[in-house]
Amino acid sequence: MEKRKDASENVITSQLIQERKSAVVYSMEMKLASVLKQLLSEQNISLKDLAIATKVKPSTLSGWKNGVSPRDLVEVHRCAQFFGVTMEKMLFDAPTDMSALNGLLTEKIFDGYLKVNIERVISKKK
Repeated sequence: MEKRKDASENVITSQLIQERKSAVVYSMEMKLASVLKQLLSEQNISLKDLAIATKVKPSTLSGWKNGVSPRDLVEVHRCAQFFGVTMEKMLFDAPTDMSALNGLLTEKIFDGYLKVNIERVISKKK
C-alpha cells in the first residue's frame, strides 16, 4: 500500500514539475522585435545607423524588427553591446537586476523534495 502511495506522489510531483517547466519556457518567448523597436526609439537611432555601427546587414535588422527570429546570435550580441544591454534583455526583455528575481526565489511550488541547480545568470560588475 505504501509503495502505491509513493508512486502516485511521484506522478503528481512529475506533473507539477512539467507544468512549471512549461510556464518557464512560455515566459521566455522571443521579444527581440519589440525590444529592438524600443531601443531604436529611445536612443533615436535608425536601422541604417545601427547596421553601420554593428556591421549587421540592414535587411537582417529589418527582419528582426518585423518578428523574424535571429539566425546568428553573434549579430544579436553586437547589437546588445551597442545598446549597452544584456543578451537576455535583447532577446527576451529579461530584467537586468536581481530585485526582479526575488519573487522567483521565494515562490512555493509544492510540498516535497526538489533537486535544484544554481547557475549565475547575471555577471559580476567590474
